[in-house]
Amino acid sequence: MPDGALQRLISRLTSLRGYHTRYQVILGLLLSLGLVLAGLFLASLLASVWVVPASVRVALLGVFALIFSVSLAYFVLRPLLYRSSLENLGLRVEERFPLLSDRLISALQLQKQFTSNPEGYSLEMIDAVVYQADRLSENLDFKSVVDKRNLRKWGRITGSLAFLLIFFALVFPGNFKFALYAFSNPLTELESPAKFTFQLFPGNKEVVKYSDLEIGVKLSPTPQFQNLELPEKIRLFYKFENSDWESVSLKRIDRSKLILPEKKDYDFAHTFKEVKRNFQFYAWTEGEKSQTYRITVVDKPRVVDLRITLNFPAYTGLKSQVQNDNEGNIKALAGTKAKVQVKANKF
Repeated sequence: MPDGALQRLISRLTSLRGYHTRYQVILGLLLSLGLVLAGLFLASLLASVWVVPASVRVALLGVFALIFSVSLAYFVLRPLLYRSSLENLGLRVEERFPLLSDRLISALQLQKQFTSNPEGYSLEMIDAVVYQADRLSENLDFKSVVDKRNLRKWGRITGSLAFLLIFFALVFPGNFKFALYAFSNPLTELESPAKFTFQLFPGNKEVVKYSDLEIGVKLSPTPQFQNLELPEKIRLFYKFENSDWESVSLKRIDRSKLILPEKKDYDFAHTFKEVKRNFQFYAWTEGEKSQTYRITVVDKPRVVDLRITLNFPAYTGLKSQVQNDNEGNIKALAGTKAKVQVKANKF
């Protein structure tokens, strides 16, 4: 028997088996990676629209872990542990190259009969089949029998999933980080992330009684919702002393109509006319509220007592004179020094 021809056939098929195994493992890893990317993308979307309870997150992670383990075992470990036989690969080569006319698979099967030949095949015939199979296959690309279409298809799918995930992480970084935190800490109960930050002007402040007061509200999306559009309307809640809470709807300021838009660094405003009593206030929109601030109303400062002490020149010999309840007018000799003492209702 031409050992060289047989060894060359077996070497080609063994090389094909290694190539086929590597292909299956790479395809399995690609499928598993696609599964991970799909899971991350779906988790990010889910966490963006719903604060997933801990029990649901644990269940979802359990299902994902099971699916991933089965996928890894079937598509990656199985090809490594149960590799295709040379005869099965020979059949695939025969299908790919009809010119072999079953000589390759015949050579593999008949070579077993060379030492033990119960059927009594002609040894010369076996040698001829092996020789012909070697000669016909020496210039054939056995690796071309491996269909790479699935690899290309899943490569495109995995690449698309990676692109979507990266796009989501760049456009919605807050949502992506929140999703990672939520599912990496499945036992932690989470609160719904705030969509807006509130800035209220003037905050806690004292105002003069009967003066007008403008309340301004600046609204900004939080990092998790940085691309969120501001609402067109919000509500301002306020409560005067010894009264119940009331509210007023505020419409978003159209800055294009402001003469000096930089003078108002807020998006919503409401003016209280002639404020007489202390009150509290806060802003509310889409289920979120600001902290509560307090306006303290004080009386206008006024002079309640005016005292003028006149120190006359020495040549007059006059004693100092104190004038109470004075209106502020001073009449005195030239050279007189006046000391004015003012008392106000508040300091």
